[in-house]
Amino acid sequence: MSAAAPASHQRNPDAAAFFLPDFCAARATLAIVLIVELVAIVLTIARHNAQSSFWVDLASLSFFLLWLGLSCAAVLCRSRSWLAALPTQRSVAVALALLVLTILCVAELVYQTGRALS
Repeated sequence: MSAAAPASHQRNPDAAAFFLPDFCAARATLAIVLIVELVAIVLTIARHNAQSSFWVDLASLSFFLLWLGLSCAAVLCRSRSWLAALPTQRSVAVALALLVLTILCVAELVYQTGRALS
């Protein structure tokens, strides 16, 4: 039996060495907002046509993507210490599952709100 476990099964006691960035930090939040806004602009330009209003499409897509991005960042921020205690492979799987569930919840909330208002 070897003294050291394989790297994928080691626990990560030092939160500073954790593979996920600190989503609670202002710098990470700013990066998320900037990336989300750039994606919203690119998607709006890509699907723009003469019949639709560019600014309305940009505003609605930006609002939706900001809610997704900031909600996912908040979930990862709150679960970072818990994820750091897990083995790396399990931590990755749980983080992805949390992101998928967060996106599902936000998308369902937007869908139900749109149905109720129309």
